[in-house]
Amino acid sequence: MRYSLVILTKNDTLKFEIETMSMYEWDTLLGFNNTIDTIYDINKFELILKHMIPSFKHEFYDSFLKFFYCEIIDKDKRFAEIYKTDLFFIVYNLQYDTFKNLQTERLPKLIYIEGFIDLKLNLNKYDYINENEWNYEYVTNLLTKVT
Repeated sequence: MRYSLVILTKNDTLKFEIETMSMYEWDTLLGFNNTIDTIYDINKFELILKHMIPSFKHEFYDSFLKFFYCEIIDKDKRFAEIYKTDLFFIVYNLQYDTFKNLQTERLPKLIYIEGFIDLKLNLNKYDYINENEWNYEYVTNLLTKVT
């Protein structure tokens, strides 16, 4: 299954296509008895992202994770933990197809899944996402009030 991954930053809204893989591929990369803790190993997570975001191309970086750290986290360090935690969580839950059942994913976030891409390559946005709340300013204001 393919999805549209959105990352909100100070200067831009970045979108990437992310695709789940077969369980055979997943277990081959991570081992048979993997858990969410397994992907917290940065090398294993990088390997997974190379499979899930194969179309990522950037002039200066050879991987999505390097781009993620250098262009997003380093430039907005106050939300670094949120960016990292949410990315790990999204990848794991997409792979195990538990993403759609989580109520927390219906709340505005800095990283989120906008919708799924059907067989005709059309993006089908989730109905709970709206432009007024799912933007950088709105989300960071919410986060600032909480902390």
